[in-house]
Amino acid sequence: MSRAALESTSSVAGDDEQWAPLSDLMAALMLIFMFIAIVFARTIVQEEETYKAECNKILASFKAEFGSDFEKWDVDLLDDLTIRFRNPDILFESGRAEVRPHYQDILQSFFPRYLSITNNHAQTDEVREIRIEGHTSSAWMGESEDDAYFKNMALSQDRTRSILRFVMALPLESSLKAWAKPLITANGLSSSKLVLNALGREDAARSRRVEFRLITAACQKAGVYEPPTDKRVQFRIDDSGVSERLRSLREAVGAQRADFRPRRSRVVDEDIAANELEERANEEGYLEVKGSPTFAYIRDHTEKKLSEWGGPDGMKKLHFMFCETLVGMKEQGRFERFRATNTTSDKYEVDVGADRVSSHGSGVQEEVRLYPCRNCLRKADYQGYSSASNEERTKIVHDFNAPEAMDVLWQRFDLFRQEMAGVKSAHSPTGYPDNWRQTSKAFRQLNGWLCSKCGVYLGDADAQELLHVHHVDGDKRNNNFMCLCKECHSKEPNHHYIVLSEEDLQRINRARGQLRDEGTEETRDGDD
Repeated sequence: MSRAALESTSSVAGDDEQWAPLSDLMAALMLIFMFIAIVFARTIVQEEETYKAECNKILASFKAEFGSDFEKWDVDLLDDLTIRFRNPDILFESGRAEVRPHYQDILQSFFPRYLSITNNHAQTDEVREIRIEGHTSSAWMGESEDDAYFKNMALSQDRTRSILRFVMALPLESSLKAWAKPLITANGLSSSKLVLNALGREDAARSRRVEFRLITAACQKAGVYEPPTDKRVQFRIDDSGVSERLRSLREAVGAQRADFRPRRSRVVDEDIAANELEERANEEGYLEVKGSPTFAYIRDHTEKKLSEWGGPDGMKKLHFMFCETLVGMKEQGRFERFRATNTTSDKYEVDVGADRVSSHGSGVQEEVRLYPCRNCLRKADYQGYSSASNEERTKIVHDFNAPEAMDVLWQRFDLFRQEMAGVKSAHSPTGYPDNWRQTSKAFRQLNGWLCSKCGVYLGDADAQELLHVHHVDGDKRNNNFMCLCKECHSKEPNHHYIVLSEEDLQRINRARGQLRDEGTEETRDGDD
């Protein structure tokens, strides 16, 4: 090999020897940076966990202090330390800023304890703000969207100031009051932070609320503060068009939306024939008995023993709508007896096959869980059932929570009643509105098919004609309505033209006898 070649080879080898230590150095630096990043990330995670632990301490303190009270007051405790008073009926009168007496009583019990817990927590975490927030829905009768926003802004600000003035006038410890003054603020937010339903639409009733929000340094660093959402409602139904249809009906009869305090005291637990179920369904197809949303199921499972049914999947299903299954039963002339109930239980009494006989007939009585009818789920589009995959549909069925479902059904019925309360309409040349028949049925349904004088229930299909809608002052153009049975209606002044036949009177008296048989408590519930 020539001298030049040797020198060239030696030069390349020398270059390699120089590069090797440099690459080792870069690898070492990379490992160091990775180690620093891991330590830094771990530190952040540990700090976040520490901050969350501080927030959880406050939540635990609130739950321990107010657990039973929150349920009684209709209050939600959210994970971001928000305490939400969500029943507008007890807070303020519609359009007014004065705190109602019942809410004053609640605040007298709530606020001193709330402030004491907050102050105690301030020893380990910086309390940055105690916010009293007032929220409204987006509506204001007869106003444009923009005007409604600003009117609701003024109203919500007036309301939070009223609350602040009231709670700070309570007999608080002087040191506690002095500590709170720089921290507590009144914030009216109008409809800027609406509560949405499961379909992403405004939930007007839940949007009208008052919230006490505690802002602390630890909870801010833990990132717990999120826009307010209502996580309690898990029963989802496709209400697209439902409110619109109700609103169209209300507007068609010239009605204004009225304040309405829901009545949920009537308990339903009775047998009903399959061929009567269609008559029990309201305009939206939901089953209804005595003005209450209702589940219906076939009690008779005596063709098999309990172990042979294979659990809820194999047993007969729970219905809450007049669905394709019930339509098919009607067409086939099947007349099984259903049990109608609105009780908030997740188990139902059935009779299953056995060697001994129950008090209800053949078989033995058992309390079992029942799965909902898939056709009911599809018709209501429960939790997006219609568009879900087969696997998702099975999960929806198995996760069905009957008490939560009944609660949301009540919300839907309350919405219907609120839309129809205070109905008034333009009148025809005869004095009655052109759609009086539709209006009359809606108002009787709103009133639970009860006579306002004698309390008789006339909601059965063959008895509805015996319940009249009476114009109290005789003016058929206004909404001064009262539900009266035909006998009570005929006794009103200047109503001698109402002819009460002997047969009609017997039917009304039979219905009154059934009411008496139900007992004193049931009668009282109907009169609330």
